[in-house]
Amino acid sequence: MAPHWNPMATEIGIAVQGEGMVRVVCPSTGTKQQACKNMRFKVEGGDVFAVPRFHPMAQMAFNNNSFVFVGFSTTTKEHHPQYLTGKASVLLTLDRQILEKRGGKRRKQGERKKRKQGRGRKNKGGRQKKLEGKKRKQHERLKKKEEKEKLRMQGKKKRQQGKRRKKEGDNRKKQGKGKRRKLQNRKKKKLGKKKEEEERKRQEAEETRRKQEKEEARRKEEQEEEARKQEEEIKRRQEEEEARKREEEQEEEARRREEEEAETRKQQEEEEARRREEEAETRRQQEEEARRQEDEEEEARRSEEEEAREAERRRQDKRKLKDKKRKLGDRRKKRKRRHQEEEETEQERVGKR
Repeated sequence: MAPHWNPMATEIGIAVQGEGMVRVVCPSTGTKQQACKNMRFKVEGGDVFAVPRFHPMAQMAFNNNSFVFVGFSTTTKEHHPQYLTGKASVLLTLDRQILEKRGGKRRKQGERKKRKQGRGRKNKGGRQKKLEGKKRKQHERLKKKEEKEKLRMQGKKKRQQGKRRKKEGDNRKKQGKGKRRKLQNRKKKKLGKKKEEEERKRQEAEETRRKQEKEEARRKEEQEEEARKQEEEIKRRQEEEEARKREEEQEEEARRREEEEAETRKQQEEEEARRREEEAETRRQQEEEARRQEDEEEEARRSEEEEAREAERRRQDKRKLKDKKRKLGDRRKKRKRRHQEEEETEQERVGKR
């Protein structure tokens, strides 16, 4: 932060991030100047430092690193730091003659010091001249700045004078307006009495009119109240008639529902009886159908048994016929063989003869 001091309060700083150097210089005023010492110390994140008021100070980053800190003061009043450099420098508000005297005094002190230090070192005179030339240039630049500031202050003074003259003209205009206002007030007072009388008459007429309106409103309210009562009576009778009709309708509806329920129960009972009869008839038909099917099955079974017996009988007859034919064939073969044997025997006998 640029070199500055606070004339109203102590400034407190809290280092948030990075490392920095804080330089504090003792002020040139005060009774405790002997106890004050110039300070230069290093701070880092988490450190807290305080600078009393009137003490010029400067904060800068350490070793060209980043340095972040938060600062606040010990007063709640409005205050502004007094900077030593820049456009807001307090030096720009000082008179040029004061700066010249102070600068000349310091320059003379510096020259005496240089003369003392320059004894025995004549070979360094050229460098001293260069430094003096630089200082003169700096003094000239400062002088130009002071001239500019003086011109600025003169312009500011002229603007203030113009504002003052304008304000005086406005005051004169206000005074003229005040005189005209007084004349108008006197005229108004003259007309005021006449207006008051007219206003009084108007108020009386207005009061009479209001009374008549109130009386008319009262009569109207009474008529409206009577009409409202009649309407309420008619409405009450209508509501009673409607309530009686609703009760009759409800009773009729209840009777109708009871009759419908009785009719419904009767229909349900008849339907239930018819359903039971149909179920009984269905069961009877099913039983008859079952018996008929059983009879048919029994008849079919008997027919099948009869057919089986007939088939068995035919098979037995066929088997007997086959056996009979086989036996007959066997007998024929035996007779034929016996006949052949007899013929052979006869032939043998004939041959022996």
